[in-house]
Amino acid sequence: MKEIEEAEWDVKYINDLPDDCFAVILPDGEKDEEGKTVPRTLRYFPYKNADGEIDLPHLRNALARLPQAKIPEEYRRKAEQVLKAAAKKMKVGEYAEEMEDKELFEALTVDTDTKRAKVIILKSGWSKNKRFYSPDVLSEAVSLFEGAKCYLDHEDVKGISNRSVRELAGFYENVAFINNRLEGDLQFLDTEAGKIGLALAQE
Repeated sequence: MKEIEEAEWDVKYINDLPDDCFAVILPDGEKDEEGKTVPRTLRYFPYKNADGEIDLPHLRNALARLPQAKIPEEYRRKAEQVLKAAAKKMKVGEYAEEMEDKELFEALTVDTDTKRAKVIILKSGWSKNKRFYSPDVLSEAVSLFEGAKCYLDHEDVKGISNRSVRELAGFYENVAFINNRLEGDLQFLDTEAGKIGLALAQE
């Protein structure tokens, strides 16, 4: 099957997915003639495509939506276990940890009018959090970072030490492996974290 991009995952496509393409299914539903839970609204966080393969954009999206989902905590934890296991399998977790590191990015150029910066995302070698990234690993990671969201942590940007809440600052585009490092455009959003990120990029 031709890979279906995230924008093409409309309601019909999602409704036609088997139950095991979702991270969690709430109780009190019934199975239809195809073995799928009805009502469909009981199925949360689609992260596999119709072929049963993990879809990276939707996996990232599910992980981002997880904290805001209005579902019982018990089922949130179940979904978190499923999604984190999928992220570990796809090596998303390692890269996500690096993106949350204290030094989120290194800006090369900044356009304040468009709120966009050319940044170094990751360099080959040892990172601050003691992870080693070989050039081969980084070159294969281009597709993982393309379209990935960039978060800042309230503890880092606000000095709030008693809680750690991630806030969306922007997203990466035009990611490429150049000179043994990952570079890309970081488009900042009009969120508080996005404004702080843009300010940090100008320093």
